[in-house]
Amino acid sequence: MASNKVAIQEPINESLEYGAWRFSSQKCHILNSKCTNQTQCQSVPEATPEIEKRKLYCDHCTFLKLLELPELPEMCFPQSYLVVEHCTGVKISFSAFDALQLVDAHNDKMKVQMADKWKAERSNTEGVGQVVHPFDWTYTTEYSGTIEPSPPHAIKIEATKERINLEKLKQQEKILFYSDIILFEDELADNGVSILRVKIRVMSSCFFVLLRQFLRVDGVLIRVNETRYYHEKDSPYILRETSTKEGATKDLHPTLHTQQDEVARLLPIKSLKRE
Repeated sequence: MASNKVAIQEPINESLEYGAWRFSSQKCHILNSKCTNQTQCQSVPEATPEIEKRKLYCDHCTFLKLLELPELPEMCFPQSYLVVEHCTGVKISFSAFDALQLVDAHNDKMKVQMADKWKAERSNTEGVGQVVHPFDWTYTTEYSGTIEPSPPHAIKIEATKERINLEKLKQQEKILFYSDIILFEDELADNGVSILRVKIRVMSSCFFVLLRQFLRVDGVLIRVNETRYYHEKDSPYILRETSTKEGATKDLHPTLHTQQDEVARLLPIKSLKRE
C-alpha cells in the first residue's frame, strides 16, 4: 500500500564561533500549506501578545494569522535564518517573517496590467477571492535585518561617510564560514520574480553580509533593495549600507534580466544610506 506521508526536509544547520562573534544559519523546508497543530493553534487566546503567539502557533498559522498580507509569496522558508551574534548579546538576524512584516498589506504600489493578471492566475487559490483591499503583490520590503536588543539600548546607530572596503573584500582570503539562504520567493504569476536572500562570508580579517531583494516585473521595472554589513576584526563598530536601485526593463538587455549580480551593478541608485 502506498504511503501518504510526505517527506520533510531536515534542517541544514551551520555555525562558527570566531573571536567575539558567533555566526549561525539554518536552511529548512518551505512553509506548510496547512496548520500542523490545530489543537494547539486554535486554543491560543486572541489577547495573547504577538511575541507569545509566534511561539505557540505552528509556522503556517504564524504567517497566516500574524501577517496582514492577504496572500503570501509562493515560497516562504519560515525556519530558514541567519544570525550574527556578538559576545555582548547584540544580535543581528534575518528571517522571512520579519521581512514580510514590512510589506505594504493595504496598498498596491505597482499599478500595472500585471496586477490584474496576477490576481486572475490565483483565482482558485484559497483566500484570494476574499481579498477586499489591495496590497503590494511584489512583496517589496525595506527590511534590513532585525537588531536585538533594539537600539539604542545596547548599540548606537549613526550616519557615517565611511565606506565599506570593497577592495579588501576582493582580496584572496580563506573563507571560514559561508552561507546563502533564500527567505522567500514569488514568480508573480509568471510575470517576473521577487526574491529575498541573505549571504554571509566570514574571513579571518573581516565578515560581510549581503541582504538583497531582487524584483523584476516583466516589461516594467527591475528593483534591487540591498543591505550590507561589514566588520573588520578588532574594529569597535559595524558598517551598514542600505540602498535601492531601480530601472526600466527596457533599459537593460533582455539577457541581463535574470543576472542579478550584473543587474545590481548596472542599475542607477535611487537611495543610499551609510551608518
